[in-house]
Amino acid sequence: MIKLEYVYSDNLDLLEETREFMITSRNATTNNIQMGLNYSIILTSVLILESKFERLLYAIVNYYEHIYVKYMGHIDIEEDTYIVKNYRNFLNSLFERTKSQISKNTGISHYKNMLSTLIDNYTSTQEMKKLEEGIEVLFQLRNVLAHGRAIHFDVKTYMPYPTYEIENIEVDFKGGYKKAEDYLYKQGLIDKKCIETRDFHMLFSNEISNYFVDLQNKYIDECYKSIPFVIDEYL
Repeated sequence: MIKLEYVYSDNLDLLEETREFMITSRNATTNNIQMGLNYSIILTSVLILESKFERLLYAIVNYYEHIYVKYMGHIDIEEDTYIVKNYRNFLNSLFERTKSQISKNTGISHYKNMLSTLIDNYTSTQEMKKLEEGIEVLFQLRNVLAHGRAIHFDVKTYMPYPTYEIENIEVDFKGGYKKAEDYLYKQGLIDKKCIETRDFHMLFSNEISNYFVDLQNKYIDECYKSIPFVIDEYL
């Protein structure tokens, strides 16, 4: 008889407590430090989402492994049968490879693809689909923030010079900051573009960081709801 015991330790508690500390502490600081804390809150929100997503995927695999061991792993047949040994070795290897793949996932698309791999005919909830654009923007913003990328414009001003309006400036402004700017502008969370302020600190207001925290929490809750079987004891 085999007893399966799942030992899983992650940094989720540390991340959630640290984020909560930053949220409750930021108003007692200078404006620059407050924006810096919001910068970190946004980054930490992605780490929390990835940690929870990884935990969810591991739980699904552990659930399958439990079913295999309980119902199919110990059928009363000859242990020295060549096919049986290979069958069991194959499945054990499959579980290990799947867990290894989970540990290498980065980016929201990889996590979503893993759900589709693990669950036949997997379907996101309608609420998940509504939140996905914002989650993708959050991950893209994380990518530039995590590397400390500067905001970058190549501005070409057309005649008459030096008098111009924003409308007749060509801006080469792309990547995670641009995607975040477009999304936040559409959501009404900013009322100016970065080219108008020549500064991207406006992306780190309390309102914007709170928005991403709420978005992350709602999305992972919907992910749990989308699983068509109960995995609570494996989380």
